[in-house]
Amino acid sequence: MENLARAVERKHLFEQRKAWRLAHKTLHHKPEPCPAVRVHPAVTLKHILTDSRMVVPSFICSLFLFPENHPAHQEFLKEHNCVGIIQPN
Repeated sequence: MENLARAVERKHLFEQRKAWRLAHKTLHHKPEPCPAVRVHPAVTLKHILTDSRMVVPSFICSLFLFPENHPAHQEFLKEHNCVGIIQPN
Protein backbone atom coordinates (compact mmCIF):
# COMPACT_ATOMS: atom_id res chain seq x y z
CA MET A 1 0.00 0.00 0.00
CA GLU A 2 2.86 2.37 0.84
CA ASN A 3 4.50 1.76 -2.55
CA LEU A 4 1.22 2.41 -4.34
CA ALA A 5 0.72 5.73 -2.51
CA ARG A 6 4.32 6.76 -3.27
CA ALA A 7 3.90 5.89 -6.97
CA VAL A 8 0.65 7.85 -7.24
CA GLU A 9 2.22 10.88 -5.55
CA ARG A 10 5.29 10.71 -7.82
CA LYS A 11 3.05 10.60 -10.87
CA HIS A 12 1.07 13.57 -9.55
CA LEU A 13 4.29 15.59 -8.95
CA PHE A 14 5.59 14.62 -12.41
CA GLU A 15 2.38 15.94 -14.00
CA GLN A 16 2.67 19.19 -12.02
CA ARG A 17 6.30 19.70 -13.11
CA LYS A 18 5.39 18.90 -16.71
CA ALA A 19 2.54 21.45 -16.70
CA TRP A 20 4.84 24.06 -15.10
CA ARG A 21 7.52 23.49 -17.74
CA LEU A 22 4.94 23.89 -20.52
CA ALA A 23 3.66 27.13 -19.02
CA HIS A 24 7.02 28.72 -18.08
CA LYS A 25 9.56 26.86 -20.27
CA THR A 26 11.68 26.07 -17.19
CA LEU A 27 11.33 24.87 -13.62
CA HIS A 28 12.68 28.25 -12.47
CA HIS A 29 10.28 31.13 -12.91
CA LYS A 30 10.84 34.84 -12.44
CA PRO A 31 7.77 36.51 -10.90
CA GLU A 32 5.82 39.07 -12.87
CA PRO A 33 6.83 42.71 -12.29
CA CYS A 34 4.86 44.54 -9.61
CA PRO A 35 2.55 47.36 -10.66
CA ALA A 36 3.92 50.88 -10.26
CA VAL A 37 2.39 54.04 -8.80
CA ARG A 38 3.69 57.32 -10.18
CA VAL A 39 4.33 60.11 -7.67
CA HIS A 40 4.03 63.85 -8.22
CA PRO A 41 7.28 65.65 -7.21
CA ALA A 42 5.46 67.85 -4.66
CA VAL A 43 4.07 64.90 -2.66
CA THR A 44 5.51 64.31 0.80
CA LEU A 45 6.77 60.96 2.06
CA LYS A 46 3.83 60.82 4.48
CA HIS A 47 1.36 60.94 1.58
CA ILE A 48 3.27 58.21 -0.25
CA LEU A 49 3.43 55.82 2.70
CA THR A 50 -0.22 56.35 3.72
CA ASP A 51 -1.66 55.93 0.22
CA SER A 52 -3.87 52.83 -0.02
CA ARG A 53 -2.03 51.59 -3.13
CA MET A 54 1.29 51.57 -1.27
CA VAL A 55 0.11 49.60 1.77
CA VAL A 56 1.08 45.96 1.23
CA PRO A 57 1.20 43.62 4.24
CA SER A 58 4.60 42.08 5.06
CA PHE A 59 6.39 44.04 2.32
CA ILE A 60 8.40 47.22 2.16
CA CYS A 61 7.63 49.59 -0.69
CA SER A 62 10.53 50.32 -3.05
CA LEU A 63 10.99 53.79 -4.50
CA PHE A 64 12.62 54.18 -7.92
CA LEU A 65 13.51 57.73 -8.89
CA PHE A 66 13.74 58.50 -12.61
CA PRO A 67 13.57 61.92 -14.28
CA GLU A 68 10.64 62.12 -16.73
CA ASN A 69 12.84 62.49 -19.82
CA HIS A 70 15.33 59.74 -18.91
CA PRO A 71 15.39 56.60 -21.13
CA ALA A 72 15.29 54.34 -18.04
CA HIS A 73 11.94 55.89 -17.12
CA GLN A 74 10.37 54.79 -20.40
CA GLU A 75 11.82 51.26 -20.12
CA PHE A 76 10.60 50.94 -16.53
CA LEU A 77 7.07 51.91 -17.59
CA LYS A 78 7.16 49.34 -20.41
CA GLU A 79 7.87 46.54 -17.90
CA HIS A 80 5.64 47.70 -15.04
CA ASN A 81 1.94 48.49 -15.20
CA CYS A 82 1.17 51.99 -13.85
CA VAL A 83 -1.92 51.76 -11.61
CA GLY A 84 -2.20 55.44 -10.70
CA ILE A 85 -0.61 58.76 -9.78
CA ILE A 86 -0.29 60.14 -6.26
CA GLN A 87 -1.11 63.86 -6.41
CA PRO A 88 -0.60 66.47 -3.66
CA ASN A 89 -3.73 67.54 -1.79
